[in-house]
Amino acid sequence: MPQHARPEESSQPPRPAPTGIFQVVHLDAMEHAWAVAPGIVVHGYGYNAQVPGPTVEATVGDTLLVRFTNSLTEPTSICWHLPGFSAATACMDPAAAPVQPGGTVEYPLQLIDAGTYWYHSRLDDSPQTDRGLYGALVVRHPADPCPGHEQVLIFADFSLGFLSRLRTKTPLPPGTPDRQERMLLVNGVQEPQMLATAGHRERWRLVNATSETYLLLSLSGQQMTVAETSGDLLPAPVDVHEMALAPGESRDMIVGPFAARQTLTLQSLANNRGSDMPWLRLARFHVAEACGPWAR
Repeated sequence: MPQHARPEESSQPPRPAPTGIFQVVHLDAMEHAWAVAPGIVVHGYGYNAQVPGPTVEATVGDTLLVRFTNSLTEPTSICWHLPGFSAATACMDPAAAPVQPGGTVEYPLQLIDAGTYWYHSRLDDSPQTDRGLYGALVVRHPADPCPGHEQVLIFADFSLGFLSRLRTKTPLPPGTPDRQERMLLVNGVQEPQMLATAGHRERWRLVNATSETYLLLSLSGQQMTVAETSGDLLPAPVDVHEMALAPGESRDMIVGPFAARQTLTLQSLANNRGSDMPWLRLARFHVAEACGPWAR
């Protein structure tokens, strides 16, 4: 995560006074049945029994108190990627002891900068993030536009080699890829079908929750506008047709407006940034009118 500039050099809007809002969020790490693809349901982990975990939303100046319970049968904890921490020390309180099974702990977070961040399991010796323990944290500035046309997209690896350890709930369907192969999931699903609204620009909040996969994103070759990178507002928006997203990074980009009935493919292009993954189709977006069969 890039270091933040000194206050006089920061590209963030002027920091507002604390809002005085004290928000309590409950997160519970637990086991659940996780459908990663059609016909493939695994015994995974999830915060509040979902993958990704709940998107935590707040405003600059809020104080967030996360009450975390470990309902797993093994220790776990949470890493919060927030401003003021480098990529190597991005986790809040890295020296804190893991939460034991059945235990509860509170994480107080002072939200000082707007942006898109994320949280995940931080135990290095256990693949808990790959098993589903990750989610997004969205911190809004009071001057931000209405979030009505906004989407959060979290990219994460899933190794089919985990299937033998995670215990599939249903037999694997014919044609299932080799167990050595990896899937790249979007919001916990392989190649999801998603929606966008016609006639509007949308803000897409992107998080690369993989441990080592560099993404080079393209949206059917359309122009995208990068507005923010890992919580740092850019001096000016940047128009691109391909956007790189390194492991652990986040980006906010503006897309659209799109025409009704249009179908767009979000893909990751082959790249030379240390990734051995070929071109991949990540998700398909069906553009809906305000009212119609593809409407939200």
